[in-house]
Amino acid sequence: IYDENLANYFPAAIEGGAVVRDSVVGRGCVIQGKVERSVLFPGVRVAPGAHVVDSVIMPDCIIGQEAHINRCIVDKASVIDMGCRVGNPYAEVHNSEFPDLLNSGISLIGEKVLLPPGSRVGGNVLMYPGLKPQQMHGNEFHDGTTVSSGALTKSEN
Repeated sequence: IYDENLANYFPAAIEGGAVVRDSVVGRGCVIQGKVERSVLFPGVRVAPGAHVVDSVIMPDCIIGQEAHINRCIVDKASVIDMGCRVGNPYAEVHNSEFPDLLNSGISLIGEKVLLPPGSRVGGNVLMYPGLKPQQMHGNEFHDGTTVSSGALTKSEN
């Protein structure tokens, strides 16, 4: 099937030392780290030492060196910088804003979010689109937290 939106992407590149298991990897992806049981849309880059597990990574995202992503949905054009730890599949605290939807450990990272190096994001976390480091209060977001520009809401569960 021809899709003109994908015409600008080269085939996926799984470079030496990279590991891909039980995953779907779109055109134009460059995998240098480890990807397991995940879906990577076109143009995703996974740097050396990065580990993506049980996640969906939308188009044109960058997963930095030594970043670990577990049970997350990362919207398009987001950057998870080096050394970040995103997701906690064992989170018991429901999301503060959407407890009926974010209660199974899955975290959502909005479109064009730039997560600064070394950030820690728990499970059931919602990060609104367009967040930049200067809009975040620190770089540690506990289970059940909702982060929007200029605001941080913690769950009371």
